[in-house]
Amino acid sequence: MTILFEKSFTPVLEQLRQRLPSILRAGQACRLWSFDSFERRQEFTKEMQGLGYSVSALSAYKPLVAAFVENIALENMRAVIVRYPVIEGQHVARFRLEAYPLKELLAPVRLAFEPMEATSAEQMPVYEVEIERHGGTFEHHSIVAPNLLKKDVCGDEVFGASGYLEVLDEASLEVCHSEVLESDQERAYWALMDALKAQQWPEQEPYFPRLEMEVQAPFYDFDLLIGNECISTSEAMHEELYFSALEYFQKLGAHGAGSRRLQPGQLVPVVKHNTAQVVARLRLRDAADVEALVAQDKGAGDVAEKSDLADAQNWLAPASIAQALNKLGGEAFSWHSQQGRDIEARYFEGGQPGVIISAGQHANESTGPIGALRAAAALKGKTKLGFTVSPMENPDGYALFRAYCAENPKHMHHAARYTAGGNDLEYGSDQQERNIRVQAQTLTQALLHVNLHGYPSHEWTRPFTGYLPKGFEGWSLPKGFMLILRYKPGYADLAHHVLEQVLQELSKDDALMTLNGEQLARYVNYAGDPSFEFRRGIPIFISEHEGGVCPVTLVSEAPDETVSGEEFRLLQQAQCNTTIAAVEALEDWLKLNGDRNA
Repeated sequence: MTILFEKSFTPVLEQLRQRLPSILRAGQACRLWSFDSFERRQEFTKEMQGLGYSVSALSAYKPLVAAFVENIALENMRAVIVRYPVIEGQHVARFRLEAYPLKELLAPVRLAFEPMEATSAEQMPVYEVEIERHGGTFEHHSIVAPNLLKKDVCGDEVFGASGYLEVLDEASLEVCHSEVLESDQERAYWALMDALKAQQWPEQEPYFPRLEMEVQAPFYDFDLLIGNECISTSEAMHEELYFSALEYFQKLGAHGAGSRRLQPGQLVPVVKHNTAQVVARLRLRDAADVEALVAQDKGAGDVAEKSDLADAQNWLAPASIAQALNKLGGEAFSWHSQQGRDIEARYFEGGQPGVIISAGQHANESTGPIGALRAAAALKGKTKLGFTVSPMENPDGYALFRAYCAENPKHMHHAARYTAGGNDLEYGSDQQERNIRVQAQTLTQALLHVNLHGYPSHEWTRPFTGYLPKGFEGWSLPKGFMLILRYKPGYADLAHHVLEQVLQELSKDDALMTLNGEQLARYVNYAGDPSFEFRRGIPIFISEHEGGVCPVTLVSEAPDETVSGEEFRLLQQAQCNTTIAAVEALEDWLKLNGDRNA
């Protein structure tokens, strides 16, 4: 293990304790914004007020939502209008999306959003809020949302949240002085980005076996009690570290923005709560370190769950996946991950062309493996088509996912999404994890690939680099169980036949339709009218596409990241139903059309 960079900082609130006597004069008040928890900010203001200073401490992260949760009386409200800032050059609904999930927090109070006239990014964004209370009284609140233009790790301009400080005249409330007050999380994040750029990386990929980006700071989680929504500054830091590093290495390796083919090595954010000091650390693990970590993971001796998979309300241990595969039978075939873990699959002989069923391409998407296993068990005595099932294609990512879940089970853990090489499995070479699909296609001559996926079940943010996740803006809010249909030229008829039969089957599940209705309604509240198509209450995305191992690929997208309990069971059932319906649809189509192209 090699420490490439390490730096510690005194927490910003501790610095302010020392600075306030030199900042404030008689008749002045201090207003500051930071990424600290409400309790930590409240403790600081009480301490400062006890020393005779007039101080208020506000949240720099989701300031509008925080204002209603922390400072604005919610009783006796009749209606609320939120006029949100629109900033030139930024996503038009950026600050409306940041208001999520205020409408649900205030229900049944009527809430309306109105855009304000676009302003320059040089001006500090401000929400203007008008509240009507029962009895006919009105009140107005101006809620500052501190954001600044900066250069990201790739040198691109971003407009991100920042700590901030103002000194006001208490009588007139005019601002006498203002300054950027970088929060603890910001300082650590930007220090790590500078450290990434300062390293002399090898000329060829991979650059390392494993790179750990550690931040220790006073993080906090706050459950909003709306669906799976939780304000979590530690989760936001994980997202910023992982995706910013990906973007940097995409550029370093001369890949296009958003490329999934780069293979820098495994990128691992390490985010820890620490109120005493702020630490930023860049740590390189060599091949021997990674080998030891893999051996430790394999020797942990996980135990298979004993319950029926149909009742599973959480992700499966690797032992449970192996046990379920052994119970299925069929012809075993396998490959290996880049860190040396086994990728197990089964082939069930039958008519060709057949079907490939896969899950775990992105290992933090947790309902797919169970859906794949259950569908295979149902199909093996039912369909006459040959098919394969590979329920966990990315075991290296799954090992990282399980390690993360031990600390933060309700986080998205996107660093576990890709392989240990740092690439998306689908874009790897046939000598990597993708080989399991190549073998499956050789065995089945499949026309159809059912590829089970998931995505975040709660809001996904990157506060320091534009708030909305770059390249994934449309995935920032959950919008129900979705389907993505891709087909190669000449296979449109088959593709649409499969899609329609799957939609018909899923629409029979009343609980799933209720979940979709709720999430879609919330999505529209903040994102506006959807740009995607939906049928039978299910969002769908259809494209003619040359990629993939099969002529037709049906991708499911369950809002399952962070989910457990009954909602998990509902979504893994939907994954199972999707798979069975798709295979039956192919079988029906072949009876009518033979094995000719559509």
